[in-house]
Amino acid sequence: MNKKISLGTLISIIILAVALTFSLTFVTSLQYFNTKVNNLTERENMYKKIQEIDALARSSFYEDIEEEYLLDYICTGYVAGLDDKYSAYMTAEEYNRIVQQNAGSIVGVGLSFTKDSSGYINVTKVYKDSPAETAEIQVGDTIVKIDGVDTTSLSLTEATNMISGETGTKVSLVVRHSGEEVTLDITRRKITLQSVESRMIGNYGYIRILEFNESTVGQFNDAMNSLRSQNAIGVIFDVRNNTGGTLNSVCDILDTLLPAGPIVLGADKQPLYNSDANEMVLPAVCLINENTVSAAELFASALKDYGKASLVGNTSFGKGVMQTTYQLTDGSAVRLTTGLFYPPKGSSFNETGIIPDYSVVMSADKTAYLETLDESTDSQLSKAIEVVSSLAIK
Repeated sequence: MNKKISLGTLISIIILAVALTFSLTFVTSLQYFNTKVNNLTERENMYKKIQEIDALARSSFYEDIEEEYLLDYICTGYVAGLDDKYSAYMTAEEYNRIVQQNAGSIVGVGLSFTKDSSGYINVTKVYKDSPAETAEIQVGDTIVKIDGVDTTSLSLTEATNMISGETGTKVSLVVRHSGEEVTLDITRRKITLQSVESRMIGNYGYIRILEFNESTVGQFNDAMNSLRSQNAIGVIFDVRNNTGGTLNSVCDILDTLLPAGPIVLGADKQPLYNSDANEMVLPAVCLINENTVSAAELFASALKDYGKASLVGNTSFGKGVMQTTYQLTDGSAVRLTTGLFYPPKGSSFNETGIIPDYSVVMSADKTAYLETLDESTDSQLSKAIEVVSSLAIK
């Protein structure tokens, strides 16, 4: 039997529904408004505090204020206040260097270096066909002074900024080699980065990827074609000491190695990039270490997820977040962490790193100077050859 609802009851139900909807909307809007008010209040307090400090400094500080220097440090401090180790403010000069590096080139002398325990700068890499190579600087040399400034008084960033510069300009370096110091006046110029190195080790191909930039893809494809033409029956990929690079370039390379399917997933676990059906058929091993970071970790993890390579070395760095760089109106830029990313199977390596299938730990000295090692002195590479040999026999 159908029961009829009176007109009065129906009107009451409609009024109740409208009232409930209004109440929910009002509560939600009030919460949103309060959040906005709180944010506005906090920002207003922040601006007032900066203005207060600025007024005190301009009235009381005993020296002239360098406005550009001050502004850069205000911006640096703001981004540092986000408490994220991967976000950063970059001056226009620093941003231009990053753009050049991502494109596969730099302007400078062609050196990579780090600080040692004494505070001096140690050369860890000399780029091929670079002014530094022409000046006969070698891996392991120590940079004592840059334009007359003792390098123990400089941060690594300050040293990098001083050695970098415009094409055609000069930098004076005091370099210590085998206990002797020599002064070198080196002219900076544009250098094409060789981010891929390859050779045959017996019947197996070896490809070392130093970083992932726009030129890496073509160099990698050339290296793979060369090794195939030499009848390689297996391949060893080496991404040790590879601190990452652009997501586009690593995904383009993985596309040539993986079967059809996702290459990398976004925060919502949906594919950001997909691979086609063309894939590598050679048995492979991938070398990783504690300095294998971000895009390089994705490279190794994706190969493992698809069963394309076994991993040899030690646990990787553990950076599974991606950054977006925004250029500001004056040419400077901010790099902000904008989300997590995941390898194909969705297991995050952020903050944990990737554990290799075969653990082989090397000393810090050997890890820093991989360029000076070969299969007889590099225990991780020696193990990789052993593993890829066993895979090739199957």
